[in-house]
Parts: sequence; structure tokens; C-alpha cells
Amino acid sequence: MGIFENRSLVSSDRLKRLLLFVLFLLSGLMLLVGCHEDQEEEVISSIYNEDDLKYEDSLKQYLRNTYPSVINKVSVTESSIEIVGNCVGEGHFYLGEIPPYLDVTKIDKAPYKVELTEASFSIVLDRFIEREGVLYDRLLSKWAIFQMTDLADQLVSHARHADEIWAYQHLSPITLTSKKGLGGLTANSFISDLSLLGISSATINVCITHFMHLTPKAGDIEHLYGGKTYYMDEEYLNNTLDKVLLEATKKKEYLRCGNYFN
Repeated sequence: MGIFENRSLVSSDRLKRLLLFVLFLLSGLMLLVGCHEDQEEEVISSIYNEDDLKYEDSLKQYLRNTYPSVINKVSVTESSIEIVGNCVGEGHFYLGEIPPYLDVTKIDKAPYKVELTEASFSIVLDRFIEREGVLYDRLLSKWAIFQMTDLADQLVSHARHADEIWAYQHLSPITLTSKKGLGGLTANSFISDLSLLGISSATINVCITHFMHLTPKAGDIEHLYGGKTYYMDEEYLNNTLDKVLLEATKKKEYLRCGNYFN
């Protein structure tokens, strides 16, 4: 009996030491994983500088904020823009126009604004306006309400883009014959095999920087927009984009194409 009791005590002691060793390994592994995660967080945070982090905070604050005033609707017609909204509070309020190159979270003084004389307002402005020698389309702007203070123009509403836009053309709805389609259709040696694919739609990627530039070249097409002249490479249009569209038109009884602009 004594021999068996001694063996039992030895086995129990070995088991305890084994468990302690396993726990030691697990704790070491957890420590290594924790240090590695901390290093990854330091690497990720070091990608952004202090200004980037401050801008992120200001943008989050803007999106989460509940402003007292509101722009309810922005409608764009062929020649005008109507902005409907409501301002709350006392003081001097302005409707501010924010073009694409301005950041709504960084505006101290709104450069383009209209004084609001009533709490509830509906203001109609010209859609096109000349600025710095360019005929600017206000369709691209967003609109917000500012309250004038001694130091700055204080934002008191979220900015709003156009809700309704006048359409130059009204195309009839397209009925697809199947769900099958093709993405990124290009002009290649297999373009004539479209009818064998059994598709009813396709998308075409249009990279404007591949054919549009600001200085004229031989064989270019001139295009005037906003008071400035842009130049299009006609050879590229004919041999790349038009070739695909014309081939798709031959199969128009089953194939519809859409454009993706990059």
C-alpha cells in the first residue's frame, strides 16, 4: 500500500507542475499577443497626423450634432434653385452657399450668403452665376443656415444638397430581358461575340482623364463648359468608347449599356 501511495503522490505532483507550466505558457502567449496588438495600433495611429485626427473629430461632431435650424428642401430647375428651410432662435441668420471646394466644418465666414428675414423661408436664386471668370452651376453647391456672431458665422443647420433636379431628357424605362450582365465592357477582339454571352446589360467604364485635357492637341474636339474650353481626344472616343457602344447597338434587341465615370 505504501508503494502505491507514493506513486499516487508523485503523479499528483507531476500533474500540478504540468498545469503550472501550461498556465505559464498561456500567460506568456497572451502577453505577446497583447504587445503585438499595441504595436499594430501604434502603427495605424501613426499613419494620421494630429490635424487629420482633429478633422475626423470635427466631422463626427458635425454628423452627430442636432442643429436647431434646418434646410428642408433644395429644388433645381433649368435656370433657378429654390431653397426651403426654417431657422430657430434670435439674431441675424443667413442662408449660406457651400461650393464643392469648401468644407462645411471649416467655414468661419461664409463667402456666399443671403440674409434671412423670416424664420420660415423659401428663396429662389439663379442657377448659374459668374464667379472668377467661370459660369458656375449652383447645382453643385450645398446649402446651410448660419447665424452671424461678432467673431464668426456659426453653423446652425446641417448642409443639404439638391433633392430634385430638372432633367434635360426624359427617357423611357428600359426593360431587361434577363438578370445576366457584364461589367467593364471594353473594345477588344472578342467584342463581336456579345450575342453568344446571353447577357442583357453591360457597363462601360469611362475614365475622363484618358481623353479630356486642358490644352489642345491635333484631332481634338472642343467643348465649352462654365466659360472654359476643354479638349477631347476624338480618336480615343471613336476607337474605344464609340466602338463598344456601336457594337452594343447592333444587339440592342437584348443588350443595354450604362456608363460608369471614373
